[in-house]
Amino acid sequence: MVIDEEAKIIEPALLYLRQIAIRRGPRHKKLNTANAFAYDLRDWFDYLTHVQWTNPVTNQLEVGKPWDVAGESDYIAYRDTAQVIVSYKTNRELASSTISRRQGTVERFYAYAKKQGWYTGEFIVNKVKKGRVTLQNDLGGQRSSKRSSGDDGTKSQSRETSEFGEPVRPLSAIEWQLIQEALGPLPTQRGDDWRPSRNRVVCELAIGTGMRVDELASLTVYQLQGLHKLWLLASEEMRKDGFFPLAITKTKRLKPRTVQVPGYQIPELMAYMDGEREESIKNGQAHAFKNGQRYKRPVSLFVNDADSAQHCGKAVRAPALSWAFKQACMAADITHLVEKIDIETGERYHEKLVRHRFHDLRHTFAVWKYHSEKADGNAEPWKEIQILLGHSSLKTTLDIYLAIIDVHRRNAGKKQYEVKKRMGEDHAD
Repeated sequence: MVIDEEAKIIEPALLYLRQIAIRRGPRHKKLNTANAFAYDLRDWFDYLTHVQWTNPVTNQLEVGKPWDVAGESDYIAYRDTAQVIVSYKTNRELASSTISRRQGTVERFYAYAKKQGWYTGEFIVNKVKKGRVTLQNDLGGQRSSKRSSGDDGTKSQSRETSEFGEPVRPLSAIEWQLIQEALGPLPTQRGDDWRPSRNRVVCELAIGTGMRVDELASLTVYQLQGLHKLWLLASEEMRKDGFFPLAITKTKRLKPRTVQVPGYQIPELMAYMDGEREESIKNGQAHAFKNGQRYKRPVSLFVNDADSAQHCGKAVRAPALSWAFKQACMAADITHLVEKIDIETGERYHEKLVRHRFHDLRHTFAVWKYHSEKADGNAEPWKEIQILLGHSSLKTTLDIYLAIIDVHRRNAGKKQYEVKKRMGEDHAD
């Protein structure tokens, strides 16, 4: 948060970021989130340095508008400018969610500044839509600049169509089967296939419980051992078709919840823990001993593979699990062509990218669970799904998933759900 030309700190923005860190507290610290907020504000201040405005004191046209005199028209223009910006990371136009997040950060900053007495104007007068919008063209092919009667310049100069949020993409049954094959065998089905089973086990658990990738990476052997004790005390029917409660605490916003683990997955998890995981730990111990290092046995359930050199036997990180899922999608050719833009030349080209991300396993769980609950006669399945996903508000669950249900409604039968859920298992009929 430094103005490079003047080597001067943007003090109001820095104080706001500090306040955010204090309010969220140490339990909620996420480096990526903090970086995102900081870069959002920096992007806004950089934008203001290029704004032309008429200084009311000197009545002169100037370049570079002070942040404390900026208003809604500047904010709208900032959003509209973001529609054509190409990300240097992805070589694609900014995602709707990115634009929306930046707008939200700017709005919250000005609300805080006004509360502190640093800003005396009205930053937002009318409700301004967030995210990527469609700017309607006039007959001449230029963006429309027609204003409604009585418009004082603070409203958007174009009609807008909101495209807020990223799409929800649940896997189809065929896609899931192909990904399963690409991920490798389950521990009990290895046979002559000696590919590691960890990634397959993790993804099976994700699609069976709706857990996020960082929640899966945080699981411990003690949690699995407690789950296994419940499984051993259960009936044979319960072990095969029932669900077992697993309390998790390292969740989003650290809000504890209980997920339901399918009984048929527990033997696979135990087989992984006693076999592949133990082999990775032994390799990690041997590598540490060879290099004169100290090795601390991890409590994490999922660890790096045995062939991970100096990292073998250490707790696996969430990005590694996401990357493994991405590689499986690529190997299964579950991809699509995406248009990108060369930042240097402005030329457009196409690149093959995977159609799904790890989080889509959570989306798939929600859709399949909806069908199962409906087939069982539950008139309000979203309440159950809200609890299992850990959403604070039912509206969150509905807003994210309800729109895609009609697409999958033809597969709503319980039998279809069971086939998809158990696909790839030897004991599935």
